[in-house]
Amino acid sequence: MNSNGKTITILTIIIAVVGIITPIIWDWWSSNSNLTLTHLKTTKLIEKKASIDGLKILYYNNKVNNLSKILFKLQNTGRLPIIEDDLIDILTISLNKGKILNASIENTIPSNINIKLETINNKVQLSFKLLNSKDTIIFGILTDSIETKFNAKARIKNIEKLEIQTLDEQIIIIKDISWTIYIVGFFTLFFFIVTIMLILEIPKKKTQLKAIKYKLTPIHKGESVEIIKNYINNDLSFLTETKLNSFRELLDDEIDFISDDKAKELLMLIEITLKNDNPIEGSIAGFIITSIGLWYVINSIFI
Repeated sequence: MNSNGKTITILTIIIAVVGIITPIIWDWWSSNSNLTLTHLKTTKLIEKKASIDGLKILYYNNKVNNLSKILFKLQNTGRLPIIEDDLIDILTISLNKGKILNASIENTIPSNINIKLETINNKVQLSFKLLNSKDTIIFGILTDSIETKFNAKARIKNIEKLEIQTLDEQIIIIKDISWTIYIVGFFTLFFFIVTIMLILEIPKKKTQLKAIKYKLTPIHKGESVEIIKNYINNDLSFLTETKLNSFRELLDDEIDFISDDKAKELLMLIEITLKNDNPIEGSIAGFIITSIGLWYVINSIFI
């Protein structure tokens, strides 16, 4: 590859590192650990609105007037795993009103998460051996109250605070979009356009090399300087302006036709330039860079 090609390649790598790789690394470094507790829903199983003589509702021999089930989701929303030794104070949930009758695990993703869930002094406590990134625990709390306000707390190594998402917040919440996503998205779009342009150059380059091989260019046909200039400006327009200017410098505006020697020199320069210009390498690099940026943007917004 010629020196100009090497310069462009180095510049492309620098832009990719600054615009895509650096923000992604920063995001990964600054958001290593996070734990989110989400209130999924509350199901009112029994609601006694009026006193009826002779009607008594029992739950394991305990009289209740109301019965509700609160469903929670606990998920490692960070990038690093959380292990048992990281749990300084395990997750504890208490209700503002009512008695906790029972707590149970509904589902886990994956299915082999080792969990300890128990009810102590009208509080639910949950701990686990390991929670990898995106690992999820779904659990329910059975209470004799129809109100679902709760308090939750936990102290975990490398996590500033437990993220809590309530039902009301789920209705109005919009996922925060980090500044890194905007930057990576901009440069991803830039490299996508560049990649498409490079791909479109490949058949154009092959067409021009074929025209030189079979002597089909205006230069081979002995056309005028004006027609040759139009050929350079139009048929070779996919090349950089610097390269096009190197072709134009061999043409003399003072004459109508170029000599055979000048024609051979110009054809040789065009052929060498086309062979040294390799859009395939650039398009592959652009595709890889675009794929990295697109994966990050989609993963950050939708997953």
